[in-house]
Amino acid sequence: MAYQVQNDRFLTKPLVVAVGLANMTIDSLRAAAVFIEQHGTQALHWQTAAVAVEHADRDEKLLDHATKSLENALLTDGFIKPPGPSKQP
Repeated sequence: MAYQVQNDRFLTKPLVVAVGLANMTIDSLRAAAVFIEQHGTQALHWQTAAVAVEHADRDEKLLDHATKSLENALLTDGFIKPPGPSKQP
């Protein structure tokens, strides 16, 4: 069973993920916990994201770490694309 978030805080940035043919936005700890429960695996990057969400629920100073951990897991498993090169004039 997924971790039950007590203090549903917003992530430091919303993450738009591709699930099948649809896109969804993960913008809070609760949405992150649900996504991890439904789509995460036992791989270390998903376990790290799950623990980061739990700790950010207890300490809002860790929201940036939770966001980055979740983003890493999503990138690793192909739910989001890596950022492209920045366009500079």
